[in-house]
Amino acid sequence: MKEFNSRIVKEHNEPQTYGNRCNGTLLSRIQYLSDVTSGGLLDAREESRCQMTRAEIQRWTAAAGNR
Repeated sequence: MKEFNSRIVKEHNEPQTYGNRCNGTLLSRIQYLSDVTSGGLLDAREESRCQMTRAEIQRWTAAAGNR
């Protein structure tokens, strides 16, 4: 709990580097793609705290179509 609390405090105190961000892409591989491709929102997976590269994001998203 102490570690979780310190992470929350740290995140809360960090300056927000992105304006309109879509966090939905962290939950669903494809459901929120329209928000980041044509809705003008930034993909939260591209933030440094997520640590996903664009190539990893593309592979992760493409894998959803292979079900």
